[in-house]
Amino acid sequence: MANSYDKASDRSLGSTGVPARSKPISDIIPPKGGQRRGIQPPPILKKPAVGPKPAVLPAPETAAADISSGERREIEKIDRSVAEFFSKKPVAPSAPARERQSDEPGFAIHSWKPSSSNAYKRVWIWGGGIAGGLIGAAFLLSTVFARVVINIRPLAETSTLPPLAIRVLADAPALDPTRGVIPGEMIEFSEIKTFENAASGRQYVSQRARGTIVISNSYSSQPQVLVVNTRFAAKDGKIFRLEKAMTVPGAKVENGTITPSTIVAGVIAAEPGAAYNIGPSDFVVPGFQGTPKFKGFTAKSAEAFSGGFEGDAAVATESDIKKAVEQATAETFSALRESLKTKIPQGFRVIEGAREVAILSVEAPQPKTPGDKFSVKVSGKVSALVFRESDEGDLVAVIFSTTTPRVFIPAKSSFERKSVSLDVSKRQLSYVLGGSAALGARLDAELIQKNITGKTPEEITKILQKIAGIEAYKMKLFPVWLWRAPRDTGKVRVNIEPFPSS
Repeated sequence: MANSYDKASDRSLGSTGVPARSKPISDIIPPKGGQRRGIQPPPILKKPAVGPKPAVLPAPETAAADISSGERREIEKIDRSVAEFFSKKPVAPSAPARERQSDEPGFAIHSWKPSSSNAYKRVWIWGGGIAGGLIGAAFLLSTVFARVVINIRPLAETSTLPPLAIRVLADAPALDPTRGVIPGEMIEFSEIKTFENAASGRQYVSQRARGTIVISNSYSSQPQVLVVNTRFAAKDGKIFRLEKAMTVPGAKVENGTITPSTIVAGVIAAEPGAAYNIGPSDFVVPGFQGTPKFKGFTAKSAEAFSGGFEGDAAVATESDIKKAVEQATAETFSALRESLKTKIPQGFRVIEGAREVAILSVEAPQPKTPGDKFSVKVSGKVSALVFRESDEGDLVAVIFSTTTPRVFIPAKSSFERKSVSLDVSKRQLSYVLGGSAALGARLDAELIQKNITGKTPEEITKILQKIAGIEAYKMKLFPVWLWRAPRDTGKVRVNIEPFPSS
């Protein structure tokens, strides 16, 4: 062991550039006892040397007595220096290291160079991941995101209609194809129009005032006959005469209590002149004076009297009045027709001949009535039976739906209505319908949707080809490789193209 250590020490000293000794270490003689001092190898020598292992040479044998004590101390000093040198690790000069903060994680730098086997492994991993992702995406597209859209164009045909007898009834609750009945709505209203006109004539006029009074009977329960020209005296004494005979009804007597009866009558002034154009007044019957009837029969006017005049004045000629009446009647007739348009409910229509406009009355002054202007009052009434246009088309569609349900297409149809007759008393309208009608197939999108869920494109094609009333269709699959429609109806959409509306 001593020889090995010595040899190693000698090699180490030689490598550090220490001057070679004249005598080997093995010849050193210990000072006392004749034994050698045991020298422990420095810590660094316990580690295996880096590099090729040097050959071990035999140490020359020399006498230990040749080394003096001074040389021994020098050798020990050298040994300590060698031990201190190899016990310290060499540190490369570098910039002062930054003090790492307590919360900063440590790190290490590793160099890595992939081998060829790792490269092949990575290729397989990446390739497998991409393939798996593509397979997963294809699966999701074929299941979760799968969609089927069917666009269908229904069949439409235009045919000439044979004469159809149609009746519109105001009281019908619904369509009745077996009887050719359509439900309708009766519209009735009245209007009064007043028109003012200028008088073009001028002449001497002697005219009596006219007015209306209400005659009251509080005398008895027996009716009272009043002859024509019966006098009625106003409070100021002016006399007016009854224009035509009439009978005043008897009063109502119940439990000793008399309730007067009344009647309206027209009166005319006894003399011409504007003095008789009086305001509202109370009247008595002078012919009953001195009898119990004098207080039992009275009269009262609610409006002023007018028309009394005597002297030269502007007057309405017969031509003025005739022209004014004709114009007022025509304008009233036109106004009533326009008013009817505003009263027709939305979705309804009135055909020619299904309305009745009647002039009920015309009030105009007599010729030579004094005054710069005169008025004409016209009263009219409208009666019309209207119906929904859609009901008319639906009736035709139902009548001609023999094998498959049909729907009426207004934009491509042209109706002719003849022999139109309105019966206001029966509240019904009748006519004969002809012309051409366009009818399209009525398709059930929900039923088609249920039938094609879960089916292959080939099966869907066969199903659609068997449905009567389909002119054409287009099927869209997502994704394009989808081989079966989803079973979820929410992922299968059926669109029926609408028929043209104009």
